[in-house]
Amino acid sequence: MKRANWAILMAGIALGLGSHAGWAAPMGTAFSYQGQLTRAGVPVNDSADFEFRLYTQETDGSQVGSMVPVNDVDVVNGQFTARLDFGSGAFTGDARWLEIGVRVPSGSGGFTTLDPRQEVTPAPHAVHAASAGNAWNLTGNAGTTAATNFLGTTDNVPLVFKSWGLRVFRLEAGYGGYSPNVIGGYSGNSVTTDVYGATIGGGGEAGQINRVTDDFGTVGGGRYNQAGDNLGHTYERIFATVSGGTGNTASGKVSTVGGGASNNATDQGSTIGGGDQNDATAAYATIGGGQYNIADGENATIGGGKGNDAIGANSTVAGGDFNEATGANSTVGGGETNIASGSYATVPGGFWNTAGGNYSFAGGRQAKANHAGSFVWADSQNADFSSTDANQFLIRAAHGVGINMDNPEADLCIHGDTGIIRVSNDTTGTGYNGLQIGFVTTGSVHVGIWNRENGYLKFGTFDQERMRINEDGKVGIGRVAATNRLEVEGTASKSVAGDWLANSDRRIKTDIETIHNALDTLDRVRLVNFRYTDEYRAEHEEIADQTYMNVIAQEFQEVFPNHVKASGDRLPSGEPILQVDSYPLTVYSAAAVQELHTIVNEQNARIVAQQEEIEALRTRLTAIEAMVAPRADSRSGGAR
Repeated sequence: MKRANWAILMAGIALGLGSHAGWAAPMGTAFSYQGQLTRAGVPVNDSADFEFRLYTQETDGSQVGSMVPVNDVDVVNGQFTARLDFGSGAFTGDARWLEIGVRVPSGSGGFTTLDPRQEVTPAPHAVHAASAGNAWNLTGNAGTTAATNFLGTTDNVPLVFKSWGLRVFRLEAGYGGYSPNVIGGYSGNSVTTDVYGATIGGGGEAGQINRVTDDFGTVGGGRYNQAGDNLGHTYERIFATVSGGTGNTASGKVSTVGGGASNNATDQGSTIGGGDQNDATAAYATIGGGQYNIADGENATIGGGKGNDAIGANSTVAGGDFNEATGANSTVGGGETNIASGSYATVPGGFWNTAGGNYSFAGGRQAKANHAGSFVWADSQNADFSSTDANQFLIRAAHGVGINMDNPEADLCIHGDTGIIRVSNDTTGTGYNGLQIGFVTTGSVHVGIWNRENGYLKFGTFDQERMRINEDGKVGIGRVAATNRLEVEGTASKSVAGDWLANSDRRIKTDIETIHNALDTLDRVRLVNFRYTDEYRAEHEEIADQTYMNVIAQEFQEVFPNHVKASGDRLPSGEPILQVDSYPLTVYSAAAVQELHTIVNEQNARIVAQQEEIEALRTRLTAIEAMVAPRADSRSGGAR
């Protein structure tokens, strides 16, 4: 069979009417087929030709009747309708499947057979009923008049439906001709004579019938169930409901029993969801289910379990066995043999716990919160652990949390002498993973706060993060450190002047070389005044709108390529923002001063040498002048 990416997403079959007029006329054998055609998941909008074949099985099988062609069908948003007629012998009550071939657009080429075949719904099979000649067609009638065409009786006699000769349904007008009674199920099921608006959905059997004894009562099914308090038609109507089960009674006004066995909802607004032998005997009391439970306090609730009592007003027992909530607004969550006897007292569960004080709380095993406002939690030890005064918070945990206890070594450890708080997931109680505040080791004088697991450690004020230590040790103040060991959002200062210190011992260095050409190198660095852009300042509130001094990272990188790198921040385009380590300027400035010092010294030396040379020349000149002067005087005398 050829498969393609065509698909019929949904299909429906509806009977077509025959050509005969009148509501009792037999219908024809044609019916309408509706479907949605898609190709590659997209609804088709085009004309299409179809071939329909009827088969006895979903795969293989025998073809029934002839192929029915339907051509030039408009398909709009994938939806189409085709009228099919395989003849009167096609549908005899046996299962049928429809095989569909399609080509789009109409008349374009070969047909594609869709897979799988479509199962024919029961509607077309109903054409077989046309031969019965009933006055009411099983598929409905046309041309009826509500005043004259109906099923029922015209005198004061109930309408009865039977199967196999036995009554299975009874419709009666109800007392006084008011709201009718509907009675289904066993023929002995009954509604009290003067009652109306009653409903019995079904169920019942000999000796264990279902009954409605009061107006507007309801029994959904089951057996031996009763809705009503046996007062019959009164002005104080009950409106009770029993949905099913056996031996259940809802006799309180607007009371309800959902099901189960031998349950009794006897007071106004009481409810029992199900279970066995439960009693909701107070107004608006509720029992969800379970067995042998009693809700005897107004608005009391029992969720389920066995043998539980909710006696205090507004009290609650969620479940468990033999628990008691006897105080007003008290609660027992579950467990066994727990008692919440104080007002607003709570026992969440466990075994043999007592919350006897008002507003008290007891949990675990044999915890006794006997005083008002006391909170007592006891571990699994077989011994009472009791409050001794009001408003206490007591915990007994042999290997659990320890407060003012010796060496608990558990998830949380607080001791007055050690001051250690430890949060750990090590169930042995001896591990150091997780968060710890206090001494590093026993007997240590070093105190700290650290996270011993993967993850970061945050510090904040006013619900705002101020500092974060990443799991790799990077620290961010006002930001998340992405690149450097310490990153600060905005400015940073110290109380006194001085530089950041770094280890510079000769013993940790190698390949030591003197820096040369510092003056020439610094001459290549442009120092600039600038302002940060509005967009960048908007992302960094610590940056003021003022003039700053620094260098341009891209220019600085040309001179000191190893001292420019990505900061971890990015531009809106996603490109990394560069940051500069300006420390080379300090070193090169010092080296430049040294070079200038050397130049000055060399110039001074040359000046000194020149001065010495000048002095030597001056001395020689003086000597020469001294030698020349007598001779001049001699020549001058001889001439006289």
